[in-house]
Amino acid sequence: MKRILAVLCLASIMLFTLASSALAAVSGQAGSSSIRVSLTELTPGYYLCAVWDGDELLTLFDYTVGNDGKMETTVDVGKTLQSSDDVQLGISGANAGAEDVRIDVAISSSGSNPGDGSSGGNNNGGGSNSSANDSGHGDFYAVKLPSNLSGGRLSAQPTRAEVGTTVIVNIAPDAGYTLDNIQVRAENSEFVKLNNLRSNRVMFTMPNAAVNVSAAFKELNVYSGSFYSLPFTDVRVGEWYYQAIHYVFSEAIMNGESQTLFNPNGRLNRAMLVVSLHRLENQPRLFEPSGFKDVPAGQWYTEAVVWAKASGIVNGYENGKFEPMQDICREELAAILYRYAQFKDLPVDARGDLKQFRDGASVSNWATEAMRWAIGVGILSGDEQGALTPLAGATRAEVAAMLMRYCENVAK
Repeated sequence: MKRILAVLCLASIMLFTLASSALAAVSGQAGSSSIRVSLTELTPGYYLCAVWDGDELLTLFDYTVGNDGKMETTVDVGKTLQSSDDVQLGISGANAGAEDVRIDVAISSSGSNPGDGSSGGNNNGGGSNSSANDSGHGDFYAVKLPSNLSGGRLSAQPTRAEVGTTVIVNIAPDAGYTLDNIQVRAENSEFVKLNNLRSNRVMFTMPNAAVNVSAAFKELNVYSGSFYSLPFTDVRVGEWYYQAIHYVFSEAIMNGESQTLFNPNGRLNRAMLVVSLHRLENQPRLFEPSGFKDVPAGQWYTEAVVWAKASGIVNGYENGKFEPMQDICREELAAILYRYAQFKDLPVDARGDLKQFRDGASVSNWATEAMRWAIGVGILSGDEQGALTPLAGATRAEVAAMLMRYCENVAK
């Protein structure tokens, strides 16, 4: 069953066991505020996890399991643990052995080594205090975030991390702002190298010291005349695509390829289009694998493709692939927008006439109705030579214009 990810669904996680092949050790130590998670033989993919104390939700975190099938992390639960606490780790998702599960957290007395977790636990459980311990795990240090940011927010996963493990800093600019700069500095004054820098997150390896994260946000738009000017140096006022790019950017439908470049004449690929539609839906998450051979977990487009596939918006190819990096052609674009309108229960009965275009007969049979609809609602039109060019790729500027027309003509 397709299940949309929502925080509320975690309140109803039921008590199941992991798949019989999975090995689990989840442990903590009284007096600490962290638990150590060591799960093996899991199906690779995305998981949403929650830590509970009885019926009280302590914290949420997500984790993408790689091909090694392991979930190895330390989680700050936001409270000092007691040996009498009824703490459990909840794992929600289609990859959690077909059902949502809870695993008891073994909390050892202060000064002793944590015990094994339940559900076939082994001896991988480790302590989560702030210094090295007999279980073989390293030191833990705090990830400190600024408290007085203006223009956006930061969050860290985890907020207390073991030396050598990966920390993710999520970046959430307020409306009208974008990230200006971000840096991580250890308390020994050394700067920490940032990896996988994206507009919404950065990652780094925890050093042998507590770290301070600092960042600054800046206003995205400056009002000038009848439009807010854009931050892109390659999008000039007066170009035919300026209004469309302004629209999709200000509505958070499309981003630039960098902080200063939109690349209006660059080709748009299939992943980019699906991500744009996913943003229109406020980026819902689903507990499902993508269903495509070439869409692994953890890619920047994975969640969008999972959503689009489950919603009937994309089908992929006969070879079982989605081809995310392939340039999208105009008839594919029309078909995806047509199915998206159907998904939204919007009227799709408008029909244009393909015969008015000199190459109208070249439209593929499977795309005919979608192309006629796209023409009928004004999303698509011919070029200066009166051709539709259904198999031609679309530029980022052209797609911006089509998405603006969809929003204004169809979804209004």
